[in-house]
Amino acid sequence: MSFDFLFQISIRNTVLDREKCNCSSDSLCIGIVHNRSICLCVPHNDRISLTNFTCTCQDGFSGKRCEYEDVKIDISFYDVSIPQSLLVHFITVREHDLESLNPVPIRATMFKKIRFDQDTITFFMSLPFHLIFVQLEGKFYLTVLQHIYTPSVTIQTKIARSQYCPHIRELFNQTLIAYPIIRRIKYYHLACMKDSNLVCFHDNELFICLCTEEKHANCFHFDFNMTYDCMGSNNCQNGAQCFQDNPTCPTKIMCVCRECFYGTQCQFSTHQFGLSLDAILGYQIRSNLSISRQSIYVKISIIVASIMLLFAITNGFHAYVALEHLVTVIVDVKLNLAKSKTMAKLLTIVISLFTRVSFLHDPIHRYLIDDDEEQRTWYMAHFTPNIGICNSFINIFHSIVPFGLKLISAMSIIGSSAKRRASVKKQNSYMEHIKKQFQKHKHLIISSSCLVILAMPRLIISFESGYMKFACEPVIFFLDYFVSFMSSLLTFFIFVSTWQTYEREFKTVIRQKWNEIRRHFNHYY
Repeated sequence: MSFDFLFQISIRNTVLDREKCNCSSDSLCIGIVHNRSICLCVPHNDRISLTNFTCTCQDGFSGKRCEYEDVKIDISFYDVSIPQSLLVHFITVREHDLESLNPVPIRATMFKKIRFDQDTITFFMSLPFHLIFVQLEGKFYLTVLQHIYTPSVTIQTKIARSQYCPHIRELFNQTLIAYPIIRRIKYYHLACMKDSNLVCFHDNELFICLCTEEKHANCFHFDFNMTYDCMGSNNCQNGAQCFQDNPTCPTKIMCVCRECFYGTQCQFSTHQFGLSLDAILGYQIRSNLSISRQSIYVKISIIVASIMLLFAITNGFHAYVALEHLVTVIVDVKLNLAKSKTMAKLLTIVISLFTRVSFLHDPIHRYLIDDDEEQRTWYMAHFTPNIGICNSFINIFHSIVPFGLKLISAMSIIGSSAKRRASVKKQNSYMEHIKKQFQKHKHLIISSSCLVILAMPRLIISFESGYMKFACEPVIFFLDYFVSFMSSLLTFFIFVSTWQTYEREFKTVIRQKWNEIRRHFNHYY
């Protein structure tokens, strides 16, 4: 009998009355015919969602509909140094059953990176737990101990030296430590009896032990050599560690990347990233704070970068002036002031355009990288091998060519002047004229050589690549970066101070500008 036929009968001969149906709970009542219920069984398929939605919970909530509030754990640092990262081990003690007289506790491990301005870290845990051990660079600290698990609460604790769990090497002599584990464990109670302030210890092999109020050692198994690979079911790449919130049925999985790798699966590498100021100060910049509240490194970098912008562009102009002097000496003509001014204006435009075009590849090959661990976004340059070679050549060109032109011009000026003097004063040899001209123009050689030496750090740093990992102590990278630009900052002063004519003219201009400023203020005040 087909369903359509039954449905037509129910329409003609019966009145639907679902209150009289005696269908099961997993079926639908179609109607009643001759006092008998007509039931429709709905086929069940686990792949078909009856709700048509799935809830993705934010941190702090769990459950199918995110209806449960997780336990919040706030951990601060009291008298221990703050590391860059830590491991938090949640231990759940299982009750004894018939299958196991000594069941192994359930363990869940979480990883957390600590920002440079952070002194408190927060964890959310949905699983029941009784113990929390924090692992800092191989050292264990007992931070939470609760006999009865309480859900949906906030636990505030701290990491202190008094909670430190020492290795048995710090508690026993070498003779006892050399015993086999089966024989050695019988003496673990002595550690609690000798030190009344000892809360826990471990052997870094099989056991972590708690010291009870009766000064006994309560030990349980702990895998110190655990491979964090999410039980082999993970997509983490490039040797990354995998952490999950539940050892058997995880809802959250996180890949912890090695240095120079990033991405949700650590699938990208930063080996081709150039080390720049944004990479050095990236950890110091706080996007939610104003400039006045930024770190001292950020403020100094803004000031120094502004000064660099004013003076660095003069390198190309100085090279042009040096070439102009060379032409004047070789051709032996007087400097045409009108043509020189016109050429200077034209050269300003040409050098500015050339500099911008030569570095145009940098913004084109920059990408936004979301760093979930640090909760920030990076704007990093990633060059292909060919573009990297081109970038290196451009850095060499802008670092060496201006100073090289000045050095070559200085040597040419000395040689040309000596040759012209030797043709007039033949009583002196050519080498004697060279020595006299060198003494007269030695400031050109010295200034150019100093600038080339100062430019070397910048050239070396331009070839450095990698990812800035020393977030807490960027001083070395910070100083190295700005020292590399000393040549650009000192070019003007060295170029002017080593030439008496320019120095005298510079002082005259400064004096005139200062008098104008004084007259301006005296007029209004």
